[in-house]
Parts: sequence; C-alpha cells; structure tokens
Amino acid sequence: MHLPSNRVLRFRHILLAYLLLLLASHAVRLANPHEVEAPAGARRAELPRVDLRADAPPGGRAGLVYRDFAAAPGAPVLVLLPGSPMRGSGWDGLAAELRGEFRLIVPELNGRSGSADDIPDCSPAAAALYVDALLDQLGIDRAHLCGFGAGGASALHFAAACPDQTASLTLLAPLAIEQLELVGDATLNRILYWAQKFYLWCGRELVPHFGALDRAAADRNYARTYHDADIRRMAAALPEVAAPTLILHGESDLVRPAASSRELARLLPQAELRLLPGGHKAPLADPAALAATLREHLAAPGPARAAATAARAAASTEPFGYQRYRADLRARVLLMVVLLAIATLISEDITCITAGILAARGMLGLFPATLGCFLGIFIGDTGLYLLGRVLGPGALRSAPLKWIVRVEKVEASERFFARYGALLVIVTRWLPGMRIPTYVAAGILKLKFRIFILYFFIAAAIWTPLLVGLSSLVGNTLLKLLARVEDHAPLVLVAVIATVLTVVHFALKRAARAFERRAERG
Repeated sequence: MHLPSNRVLRFRHILLAYLLLLLASHAVRLANPHEVEAPAGARRAELPRVDLRADAPPGGRAGLVYRDFAAAPGAPVLVLLPGSPMRGSGWDGLAAELRGEFRLIVPELNGRSGSADDIPDCSPAAAALYVDALLDQLGIDRAHLCGFGAGGASALHFAAACPDQTASLTLLAPLAIEQLELVGDATLNRILYWAQKFYLWCGRELVPHFGALDRAAADRNYARTYHDADIRRMAAALPEVAAPTLILHGESDLVRPAASSRELARLLPQAELRLLPGGHKAPLADPAALAATLREHLAAPGPARAAATAARAAASTEPFGYQRYRADLRARVLLMVVLLAIATLISEDITCITAGILAARGMLGLFPATLGCFLGIFIGDTGLYLLGRVLGPGALRSAPLKWIVRVEKVEASERFFARYGALLVIVTRWLPGMRIPTYVAAGILKLKFRIFILYFFIAAAIWTPLLVGLSSLVGNTLLKLLARVEDHAPLVLVAVIATVLTVVHFALKRAARAFERRAERG
C-alpha cells in the first residue's frame, strides 16, 4: 500500500487551512458587506446607462450620487470631477473656499460613494456623458469644469462633445496624452491595467482578508477606470475642444510627467499651462491657492480656440515627437529604470523582454532599459548568494527556503561546484529555473565572493543586453500583433513570452546536459 509522503501531507494540510480561511473570510464579507456611505447632503440621479463598447446592448439606467452646493441666483456653475481612486470628498477643501461664490456640482463618478457599482463602462469618455445627462436633469445649460487626473480626461471629453455647454476648463495633471502615459503605448498600457485589475481581483477574492481589502481605495472600479480608459479616443476629441483652458501640473510629477501637459498645451492652442512645484498632487495641495487661481480663471477665462494665435494654431498640427520632451522625461527615465530593477525580482526574463519592447516603442532608450534590468538582476542574484552564505546548509530544510529551493538541485549543483566552481555561475545564468538553487548553493559552499561576482558579472553583462536587444528588435512586430488582438492581448502576450522562454529553456538545458556529460567523461 502506497502512503503519501510527509511533504505531500504537509501540502494537503496547508491547502486545507488556506481553503478554510478563505471560506471564513468570504462568509464574514457576506455577513458584513462594506458599503461606502454617500457624503452628507448628497443626492442621487437616475440616468441613462452609458456603454461605449461596440457590441454594447442599449438601454438601462444607472444611479449617480452627486452634491449640489447652492449659490446666489445667477452665480456661475463649477463642476468638480474627481480622478481615480479619488472620491468627491477630495474636493471638500476647495469647496469650502468657493462655496457661495459658485454653484458647485460634485459627482461621484464610476461607482464611487454610493453611485451604481455595476456600470458597464468606467472610461472617462463615458463619465463625461453621465455628467452631461446630470446637467441636463438639473437644468444647467452652461458650466465651468475642473477635473483632476482621469476627471480631467472626462472634462476634455465633455468639452469636445458639448462645446456650447462648456464655459471653461481647468485641468489638474490630466490624463490625456497616450504617448506619455505610463509606458507610452496604448496596447501595452491596457495590458498593464488588465494585470492591475486581475491582481486586485485576486487579492480581494483569493486572499483571506475578512473585509480589510474591501475598504482600500484601489478597488474594482478604480482598476476599471484605467482599464476602460482608451486614451486614443482623446486624439480625436482634442481638435473639438474649443473652450478656454487652464492646465496645472506638478513639475516633479512622476506618476504623469509634466511633459504630458506640455504636449496637451501644444495640442490645445488656446490653453495656458502653469507648472507648480511638487509632484502629482501639487495642484490639489493648497485649496486656498487653487481657489484663487480658479476665481481668476473663471472671471476672465482667456481666449477660445478660434482666438488662438496663428503660431500656436500651426504648432498644434505638428506630429508628436519625444525629442521635444527629453529634458522633462529624464526623471521619468530614472523612475522606469528603478521600476524595471524591481520587476526583475519577480521575473528576470519577462522583465528583460518587456524592457526591450519599451525600447522598441521609443519610450525608453536601449541603454537605460538594459541598465534597469541589469541592476535588478545584480541585486537579486547577489542577494541569493549572500542568503546562502549567511544561512548555511541547514536553511535548505526549513521553511520558507525549502519551498523555493529543492535540496536535490543544490546537491546537484554542489557536485559541479566541486569540479567547475565559478564556471557554473555563467552556465546557469542562461538556464531559467536553475539560477536560484545555483546561486544559493554558491553561498552555502562559500565560493569566494569576488570570484562569484566576477563570473556573474560576465554572464549577466552578456545575457541582459542580448535578451533586451533581441526583444527590442521584434518589439514593434509584437506590438502590431497585440494591437490586432487587443481584447485578448494580455493572454497573447503571456503565451508568446511563455513559448519563447520554454524554447530557450529547453535548448539551453539540452546544451547544459551535454556539457554535464562531457564533464563527467573528462
């Protein structure tokens, strides 16, 4: 009679404990659902449901929670559009400054604070149509709009669709320019937003958290806002934006570089751009200063598009070029290098391939793309060596290291180290799946650190530029493929990367086995 091993029994016990915890977590969440209450004084409007997807069925209603701060009759109307995950309460400081001077309308977009949670389309373009329907219901035929982030994108879409209703725009670090948003490509951005949505779903549904994550600002509709936000729609909308426009942006913004608003100001010849000291939330940091700016802008909004100078109008028709913003993007490049370095700690090979695609797109130079990957690989793999050096052989039989590194692999590596030592560091750099046990074994067996670093540096200095460079060569071809199957692009990208890595791994493993046989014969 075959009995399960101790390892199998331990795995079953861990799995059973996890499932019981997950079941208890879901039971607690069902018994105590987290509901964000609408702000004090909020109202609810029932509006036609908006779905801009090509195959969307018509009809339906959606609830939109909003606050309406009254003012004297005839006072100008100012609509404050929050970004994401910002709620309408993020405008409370500004509302306190302006209350009474303007009629303030503050909607809770995309399921926030009691608005309909099941709306089919969370894009800024859809949000603009909800705002239009709300103003129609309130009998407001002309308003000033102020939006932050994705709310700024909604304001732009509103101005394009409803020019006669738009008195002016004030845009705070707006989401607007495809080439300067996130990694600089609409298809890749949607893949990353899809991944964000997927991981947030996994965290909420597959992690026993007993409702703690349900209170996080980064919720389902936050992820959907950016996943549904196809900024390519903005390219068609911007020529239709005629209202006087003021853009405020933090000059040190790393979330959305100031270059994005520089480009937006170029494309809107009537726009005035003001850069503020600080980062992404710099425009919101001082409500009193923002209120003073709004009073000035709304009192004398500036020229409309038709009154823009000939030079600005001509400049707005020129094609986009990264070269205009090299100085602005230097800090962004540093951030991308750091992010790539961090990403290698999750998957070195996938990160190198992604870095090559970014280089092919033009968002990042080949050198900084390679440098970010190399730094992350160097830090991570050196850490594996030092881990083995500090913990010693006994750590391999204790959790959590025994879950990551199989003792058999380390013992196999030990036999090779006895004869070939540091040369194995170079060989295994080319073998996904063999690096962790080999580098841990190098530390456990106390291979001299300077020897390990020397051979590792040689291997990584060859492997990293090669993989990033090859990926950059095929990057544009891969992007075209992904653009054709955009709705399924995440799955296609995972399949392509998995196939390439499997082929490379199989080929290199065969080469390593041949090397092993020759070594044993020798």
